[in-house]
Amino acid sequence: MDERTLRDFLKHCSFAEFGTGERVHIGSRGSSEVPIFVVSEGCLAIHATTEYGKYEAIILALIMPTQLVGEFEFLGGKLPDRLEVIAMNETKVISFHPDPLRVLIKTFPAIAYNLAQAILTKQNISNFRLEAVSQSKGDKKLATLLLGFIRIPDWTPATYKDLQFKQAMPLSIMWSIDLISRYLSCDVRTARDGLLDLVEAKLINIQWFDDTLTSITDVSTEDIINLGKKNSRVNERTYFRLTIMRPNKLEEYCAD
Repeated sequence: MDERTLRDFLKHCSFAEFGTGERVHIGSRGSSEVPIFVVSEGCLAIHATTEYGKYEAIILALIMPTQLVGEFEFLGGKLPDRLEVIAMNETKVISFHPDPLRVLIKTFPAIAYNLAQAILTKQNISNFRLEAVSQSKGDKKLATLLLGFIRIPDWTPATYKDLQFKQAMPLSIMWSIDLISRYLSCDVRTARDGLLDLVEAKLINIQWFDDTLTSITDVSTEDIINLGKKNSRVNERTYFRLTIMRPNKLEEYCAD
């Protein structure tokens, strides 16, 4: 669209920032009421519970910069009833009511095509996640997930410029073992052991943080093995950041 139209549309937009762990209010249900969110910086995790059989907490998606929340409702879909949107690091979002977008699409039909492309990207990410979930071992699950930061352009850190993927790739997302287990549909022990295996293989490095998001130094392997026990310095909800030390070796590791 032209610059003037864009400036006019910005009048309908709201801008917000969220800290790690903060919940993002997405409004009441109903396609005409739920705003559309665009992540401009950071990452959002879409938390929900399974709707059939045993109710279990899961993470439906990780929403990275340029990706949307609420576009399914805009197209007539329905968000899960038990849904939470939580920032996984310092995150900035832009939101707008669907009505101005409907008007805009009538003038610029190409926007509808771009919206379809965004949904296709989300579907491709969902398929990739299924590939990670289907792995039987924790280290392969996690390694396959981390491969997404190489294979999926929306996930690759904007500051990472090594086309050969030989240099370390720091990820800004604040993970937790609980979060990984929910995203990869595994138990805490599987996620924990997968982390330890990748550390031992020198494929990742972990930086731990306390509740105030201050770095915790000297977290040992024993601390991780004794996760949540009295003498352990970390538990399944302790935040950490990952650095992929040898991105070019991840695919080889998954194939072994």
